[in-house]
Formats: sequence, C-alpha cells, structure tokens
Amino acid sequence: MKLHDLVSDPSKLKTYNTHISPEVAYDRLKAGDKDPRLVNIVAGDPQWAYDYAKNVIKGRWTEGEPAIANEATSAYLYATDVIKDRFPEGEPVIAMNAVQACYYAKNVIKGRFPEGEPVIAKNPSWAYWYAILILGKRFPRGEEAIASDPEFQRKYQHWLSKL
Repeated sequence: MKLHDLVSDPSKLKTYNTHISPEVAYDRLKAGDKDPRLVNIVAGDPQWAYDYAKNVIKGRWTEGEPAIANEATSAYLYATDVIKDRFPEGEPVIAMNAVQACYYAKNVIKGRFPEGEPVIAKNPSWAYWYAILILGKRFPRGEEAIASDPEFQRKYQHWLSKL
C-alpha cells in the first residue's frame, strides 16, 4: 500500500520524503525519474530489482543482481524472464526452496538440479513432481518423503508401475 492511499496530502507529514520505499522508488523510475538514489534503493530489494530489470531496463541488470540472488522467487524469475538462462549467482538460494528448485530445473536447466535435490527430497509433493517432470525415473532420495504422504505415495507407485 502506498502512502498516498492512506493520507490525502502526504507532503504535510513530518517524515515526508525522508524515506523512500523500494516500491515508490520503482514507480518513480518507471515514470522517468533519473535520480540515482532511486536506483540504489531499488537495487537493494530483490523483488523490485527483478521488476526493474524486467519491466524498465528489459534486460540483465548487474547492479540489482546481488539482491536478486538473495531471494529464491526473484532469482528464479530473473533467470526465466530476464536472463533466459541459468543464474549461477542465484542458484544457492534457489536450491534452498523446493518449489523454486523444481521450477528452475524444469524451466531453466531443463534437467536435473543436483544442488536443489536435498531440499526437494524432503517435500512429498515436490519430490513426486521432480521425479515425474524432471527425472522421468525414480527419485530414490525423495522416496521417504513421498511415502509419508498417502496421496503422493499412491500416485508415485502408479506412475512407477507404468515405467
């Protein structure tokens, strides 16, 4: 939510213009403001740095990559939407998130993502989907987690019987 949505005249507040949120900085940059301080604010926030690269620069933005590389969803989206290739700097954080690790394996690497397998293997649903969509074969490392969920265990056994 933006300040102007809460207050009719934000300029009358004592703290007006002493702090600019990444969202406000992004909006101002997108509207054409060239203030370099705004770029620094956006560059420090994973989500807004990704959005800036994708929607304003429309390409790779090295100034924002350190922040982007620290958040799994932003790192995955940056790889798929901006770089359209692997994002090695973001892979450690992507590997810590089962959902993003599976998406990264399927949509970016288009194959195994060994660094993400330990986390994927702990999640019944994502271990199941990783086996089916990425590996196309058994995922022994994830079978204990899959077996802990009756629904995914049934689906996995059914799928294995057709291999």
